[in-house]
Amino acid sequence: MERIHNAKNAFLWEVEELKSGFNLQDPGEMQGYMEAIAALLRDCFSDPVELENYCKAVAREQLLSAENLLYLVQKGEEKSQLSFALSKQGRREENKRGKRALTDNLESSSFPSYCKRRVDRTRFSVYQGRGP
Repeated sequence: MERIHNAKNAFLWEVEELKSGFNLQDPGEMQGYMEAIAALLRDCFSDPVELENYCKAVAREQLLSAENLLYLVQKGEEKSQLSFALSKQGRREENKRGKRALTDNLESSSFPSYCKRRVDRTRFSVYQGRGP
């Protein structure tokens, strides 16, 4: 019964285990440790209230600043949203370039004539769902 009573929360245990991979005497590694905790918090908790509660609990257990930890969580969210938006925009641009390259090749003389008969701009547009 005493063992159950003294058991540590699973998330706090995971943070404690994470600590062993860092030299906390080095400021750079301390920063990395805090960023790793922030990433873990971000990945585990989507509810803002729960996130803040765990952030405070981790800060209390690890003798860290809760404000700094919360700042790193929010900073990471902004980075992930920005990288998602940039990757989505990049995929759009890549698709446009691919379509443009295909239609440009249809018009070029280097594209085999037997392929030109099978694939033309109209059919390509219909295939892409835009109609003739």
